[in-house]
Amino acid sequence: MIQAWGTFIVKEKYTYRTSAYLQWGSSSRPLGAVIMLKPNNVKLELPQEGASKPISGPIALDPTMKELVELVELMKPKSGVNGRLYIYNLFPLQNTSDNNAEKLFNTLWEQNEKLVRNLPEDREKLLGWFKEYPWVLICWGCRYNSPSLRELKLLWKSLIIDAGTPILGKPGETEWDYYHPGPRLMERKNLYKEEILSQYYDLIKQNNYRTYDNIFDINDIINYKLNNIKKNIREYHDRYEYCIKPDYGEKHNGVLLHSIQLGDIFPILLEMDNGIILVAIIFYKSSFNLEQVLTWLNTFKVYIGRAGQESYKISKCSKVLKSIKFKGQLIATYYKGNQVVELAAGAIKETTKNYKYKYQKINTWQATNTQSGVTVLLNGNILNGIPKIELVKSKDIIISNGNCIVADYIDAYGDGIGFYRKEDRLIPVAYLLNNNTTVEIQITKRTNGGRLCVVKYKYYVFDIKNI
Repeated sequence: MIQAWGTFIVKEKYTYRTSAYLQWGSSSRPLGAVIMLKPNNVKLELPQEGASKPISGPIALDPTMKELVELVELMKPKSGVNGRLYIYNLFPLQNTSDNNAEKLFNTLWEQNEKLVRNLPEDREKLLGWFKEYPWVLICWGCRYNSPSLRELKLLWKSLIIDAGTPILGKPGETEWDYYHPGPRLMERKNLYKEEILSQYYDLIKQNNYRTYDNIFDINDIINYKLNNIKKNIREYHDRYEYCIKPDYGEKHNGVLLHSIQLGDIFPILLEMDNGIILVAIIFYKSSFNLEQVLTWLNTFKVYIGRAGQESYKISKCSKVLKSIKFKGQLIATYYKGNQVVELAAGAIKETTKNYKYKYQKINTWQATNTQSGVTVLLNGNILNGIPKIELVKSKDIIISNGNCIVADYIDAYGDGIGFYRKEDRLIPVAYLLNNNTTVEIQITKRTNGGRLCVVKYKYYVFDIKNI
């Protein structure tokens, strides 16, 4: 059972949480430390206003503490977790909203409130404690950087450096920023944990896989990393697909997806109104087996840079492998490392004009070891994927198994084919109910200058509104 403990002081109209820790088992030895921005609300009997003596006691775990519990337990050795995780806050004031926290902190800082300026007061005591911590996780967020907070962050970093405590954390865009451990989106929470665990494993690897009295098994570490990658890999008859957004096939049917060749891999890019995002990476079996896919993912990463920048800075990088521009945005593969590598935008080739359709859109949750989806024959030629066929409603006619369908274009829908109107790119007006069939599409010219598009297959197409 995990128990949270806190110490509080009520001074004038404010309540301060001066210290806190999470307890596993009965040991008092430190598991590590965490530095966050401010404490969340807790339920604890506090003295009346004006009392200045500290009061300590058990407190309920808040959502952030629960994230920290999960993170620490993922780090645990075979013998389990037994000890304390110490929690510090830049701003120890309790019950402050995000909107006024920084303003109130700046006011109390300027007033030289000792409970806010505790680091200069207690530095020597804190220095001794931090020398005993095997690591410190910095996660004070990326939103607040007033001059007072920057000064305090520098004081904390100076303390950590002097103590020689290894730092864990996900840096933000500036030197002051470290991401919070509890992003709202589950996908980002998982990515955060993966990054911190990777840093942690690198740390204990440097210490010969030992920390205190526990011995870490290197095979456990390797297996954890590989299993974490494997659970997001889908296998098809001709390729492996590593899904950064595992549900992208379900959520974004009919939305524009691109597959861009970058060396031997094919990043899958989702085109949005404000740019493109990486949703998956394809590894064709002609170039990769599963072990080679795992090795690649453990060694390299894909970087997406915003359009319109003069240069790009890639952090946690040792060397850039390949780089191109697509629709003005940088797509690059790079070796993982500990440096920041800068690329000049002007030296990177734009490849949008040379882009050719290469990707068959398939719902990732339906992946199996055999081919999933329809086989398409266009004017007698077998296609690698489902083509997007643009039509002009005023001149072109679509005949699908004897039925006339009024649509602006034909494109992928799930594992099969959909017929779309421009007014709604997400939901087709009709689509194939069976996706394990061969579809023949024959396009011929009409006497009025338009085209006749005849679609044949075993099963009927139903109006989506009647299904």
